[in-house]
Amino acid sequence: MTRSPDADPPLSGGRRLAALSVGPLVLLAWALFAVFVGLSNAHTHRESSGCAWLPIPWTIWAAAYGGLTAAVAAVSVPLTLRRRTPRSAVAFAAVGWFAVVALGVAVVLTHLEAGSHEGPVCGGLVWHPAVTFVPGAQ
Repeated sequence: MTRSPDADPPLSGGRRLAALSVGPLVLLAWALFAVFVGLSNAHTHRESSGCAWLPIPWTIWAAAYGGLTAAVAAVSVPLTLRRRTPRSAVAFAAVGWFAVVALGVAVVLTHLEAGSHEGPVCGGLVWHPAVTFVPGAQ
């Protein structure tokens, strides 16, 4: 039996398992990104409706860092296997690069939000007690 030149090269057991893990890792990364967005929106809504600054819950941190870890793992597998990577793993890894960027931004935004608690958030705007606008007053 001869192999066509377009066929993927055969992989050993461990390499095959690693190549097959790329797809699920990318899907996990995007699922955790969706969870991050939902949790972040709910947290912002709670802050806004309560007109108070709330610390960021651990679930937001876990979704951001867990998704970033899964995306980096999905991208690193084809880089590790090099030429012996099946085409399907390379295709999933290309989508994984977008997940790395999106979840990297999510991690940075989570750190920025955790570090900036200048005052309570009311209606989506930060309220500063020193700067109060009274209509008609000068």
